[in-house]
Amino acid sequence: MSGVGLVEKDRKPFPYKVSDWVREMHAAGSPVEMIVWKHGISEETVRRWVAEDSSNG
Repeated sequence: MSGVGLVEKDRKPFPYKVSDWVREMHAAGSPVEMIVWKHGISEETVRRWVAEDSSNG
């Protein structure tokens, strides 16, 4: 019964960057404060990513 219950980890990288994900959440209406609180990303980082997105578009 060796290997029962083991799950092989997928070695592929995460399909997209966290910064892109944060930008999508903000664009969908999530306030910066909610993203910071819920996901534990620093407010400075979230605001920088959102600002980069708004300057590109």
